[in-house]
Amino acid sequence: MVIKFEDVPQEFTANDVSRVAVRATASVFFFDTALLVRKIAEVSLSEYKGNPLSVSNMSALSFSFLEPVDKVILSDLSKVRFRIVGDAVFIGKIDTQKIREAIAGKEKKDFGKIIIGQSNVGKAEAVIRPMWKTAFPLDSAKITVKILE
Repeated sequence: MVIKFEDVPQEFTANDVSRVAVRATASVFFFDTALLVRKIAEVSLSEYKGNPLSVSNMSALSFSFLEPVDKVILSDLSKVRFRIVGDAVFIGKIDTQKIREAIAGKEKKDFGKIIIGQSNVGKAEAVIRPMWKTAFPLDSAKITVKILE
């Protein structure tokens, strides 16, 4: 956020009373979070391959303008330069619907081969109940995916 103050003409009355006024303009910058996270990942993660991520501690990162605030030209946002400092904690976004659809009707023994192709999955295990069943339900809506961080 950038706040700029400017003096406005003062009003004086005959009763030794004056009215003092200052005009403040607040400008707030909003970012496309997915694009910002992708740019941060490209700069800070050498092994980043474009997989969808989120930053769990975005509010802990420090944002600052490279130029003094009073020099920021709000009319040309393409020239606003800034720095983000901090240790971003990246979490891979996992498409649970895609996983459910990929394993629906498949044998449990094939789970490892199927899950290895899913982006951002580091480790996975499957539990099918009752225990004597060997395949996932045909209906993907009957499959539950739990994400543990």
